[in-house]
Amino acid sequence: EGEEEAGRDDEDDGGERGRYRTVDEYRMQGVRLVRHVARLVDEGRLPYAPAVDAVLRVVDGRGAPAGDERVKTSLIALYARGRDWQRALSVLREMTGEEGPGRGHETHRERGGPQQEQEQQKQQQKRQQPRPRSALTLAYTGAMHACQRAGLWARTLELLGEMRERGVALDAGAYTQAIGATAMRGLRRRAVKLLTRMRREGVAPDRMCYTAAIRAADRIRDGELAVDLLRRMEANGLPPDRID
Repeated sequence: EGEEEAGRDDEDDGGERGRYRTVDEYRMQGVRLVRHVARLVDEGRLPYAPAVDAVLRVVDGRGAPAGDERVKTSLIALYARGRDWQRALSVLREMTGEEGPGRGHETHRERGGPQQEQEQQKQQQKRQQPRPRSALTLAYTGAMHACQRAGLWARTLELLGEMRERGVALDAGAYTQAIGATAMRGLRRRAVKLLTRMRREGVAPDRMCYTAAIRAADRIRDGELAVDLLRRMEANGLPPDRID
């Protein structure tokens, strides 16, 4: 795939693809674009709504492969920045093949005609092929982050359970979102149970996992939970960098 020539310029793309030697190189430009915009949103240098609109116009409107999983996982991460959980879930469902794009996330498939039929055939073939687990892990983690930031703790936990049911590789990042969501809700026992369960499943809690949970406990002024998590963190050989 990466060796395919990307220099075939469509009449309506202004020769954009001619700048890149391979399809893979062209796809990576889409990934870099989304990640760059996400950083600008994080830094407060770009408002979220116009940033998303601009990204979708470029990614979907100028031939960049919105169907590429690296682009999709980057889009999910961008949506998480804006607590845009509906869009994040919409892209996740595209990746799992459950349903088409939802409100506000348009792709080539919605344009109709022969292109729509070809795109549907390609998507069907993709669903029949094994997908790299890392891509789905990143997608689920990003969608969980979006739900967690939107205050949807129950949906965050549902996505963690869905990962387990589907056999998607669980990592510390996914558990970080789930533990942070439960801690933010003040569900102490659930937060601690998740820490215990992730160890039982062979996923070692990292510093980021504990830090996210402690920060969530601090936001809701649950000092008892924060101290308990801090002690567990130290007991597992992860001394805090600092204590504020």
